[in-house]
Amino acid sequence: MLELRDKLSAEETLLQSIEADIEDLNQQKQDIEELMVELALQGKGDYDVGKIPKDLRYLFRIFPAMGMIRGVVEATNAAMEYYHNEVIPKRSALEKERQEVLSRKQELESALDEAASAADAAADEFESGCGRGAPGDAGPMV
Repeated sequence: MLELRDKLSAEETLLQSIEADIEDLNQQKQDIEELMVELALQGKGDYDVGKIPKDLRYLFRIFPAMGMIRGVVEATNAAMEYYHNEVIPKRSALEKERQEVLSRKQELESALDEAASAADAAADEFESGCGRGAPGDAGPMV
């Protein structure tokens, strides 16, 4: 039973570690989402329009917006690429490992319960055997 308890404890520790890693990935996802929102709100681009003649000054209003859009798109693409290439695969692998650990943990808990039941049954059998005494005994002496 001690070996089963040790294995169960190891599985619980592993499960806690996996769940902490999953939580870290969830936080990364949230950070990426917040970054994308902030980029969309601040939208700073570095688009250089050069010198524009006086009669084309309205382009100043267009090009900064284009630079903002380009900056947001580039940052968004980079964030989404990281999310799809790094976060999602890691999370999927961790979720799979988590399910395997939960399955092993459940098996160990069942085995431990069975061992405890067997130990209780053996103890009951021993106690009932000791209480009967030898043939011809009048019972336990007081």
